[in-house]
Amino acid sequence: MFDSAFSLPVVGADGATARNAERRAEIVRARPGDPLTLRREHGKRGGLPMVGVYSERGVQMGYIWPDRSQEVAGLVAVARAIYRSADAFGCVIHITVDGSTPTLPPPYRRAGRRVDPPAAPPHEEFGSIFPLAPRGHAYAIGAAAKRTYKADLRHSDKSLYPAGGRA
Repeated sequence: MFDSAFSLPVVGADGATARNAERRAEIVRARPGDPLTLRREHGKRGGLPMVGVYSERGVQMGYIWPDRSQEVAGLVAVARAIYRSADAFGCVIHITVDGSTPTLPPPYRRAGRRVDPPAAPPHEEFGSIFPLAPRGHAYAIGAAAKRTYKADLRHSDKSLYPAGGRA
């Protein structure tokens, strides 16, 4: 079985029908902690009983996830539910099955290493004496200077190396 308090997904709000649009609107209207009503529906889907979730205004928000509906269907008489949060598939509700009033669980917080912001770059001592050129301009000047430098080396190196090639 499971604990006396747990959270469950509610499905049935996705799709393009008029009823699904009404369910999605009710999910948007609901606030965390709003009381909900669970009702066992007539019929079965996939051999499992269906448990409908209704807001305090009487509008259906969807159905309990089919994998858990078998367990919840037998506890509908004592189960109490509150709205927890909206989700892409519908919403999430929090249920108690011991007859007590449910309370919202604390928000989930991942345990992990705290990342500090990067340190400021060190102050450059000669920044004002030798200003940096913009990136595009610096590359253009650098490429032209390399071509000029290589051309000068080709002419001047002939006297330094023997006739057969480089040493």
